[in-house]
Amino acid sequence: KMKVYDVLVHLRCRFRDENYNELRFSNNELIDYLEQMQNKIISEFGLNLQEFVFDVGQVELELPSECLYFYLAKCGKSKIPLKTYQEYLENENELCIYARSLVKYCLSLKVGQKVKVYLALSCKLSDENDDLSIESVFVNYLVLKVMKNILLTETNLNNLQKIELYDALIKQERNDLIALLNRASEKRSFVTKYIKV
Repeated sequence: KMKVYDVLVHLRCRFRDENYNELRFSNNELIDYLEQMQNKIISEFGLNLQEFVFDVGQVELELPSECLYFYLAKCGKSKIPLKTYQEYLENENELCIYARSLVKYCLSLKVGQKVKVYLALSCKLSDENDDLSIESVFVNYLVLKVMKNILLTETNLNNLQKIELYDALIKQERNDLIALLNRASEKRSFVTKYIKV
């Protein structure tokens, strides 16, 4: 895993903010941007999936941090649908999972076995020695998104042109990541020469 410090160095190089006597951006400011954009990437790509278990008879699950993405819930081999709280209220006799808040998930009914839930959770970054929760292949995408976000806070004509450039770079990087992830998850057949002896 990469450290926050390594990404800060990348950001400072890109912004040419390397004069440590007169920094344009404080570490805390950049770390806040990194945390925000990292959590958006976790949500966008369904990363940082963690398994939680409702024990037999348990109907409420308190999470350690905010849920960014609901991936799957299973009772044995059967999938349990995620519904909104309003959908649950309309049909309380149907087995489902619903979110009461970003940190609390509930089962609509008690069940006789454990229920496994897979969720992508947000990650806090507070220090330059913290580990990123995303893999290193996402770092360039993270840096580009942070740079664009910083440019959005200082609106002037020059920045608006840079933002268009960053939008194009972000789109290309996202497409490259999707292609990379697809290649990594697809089954491949390798043709080898067969020599008959």
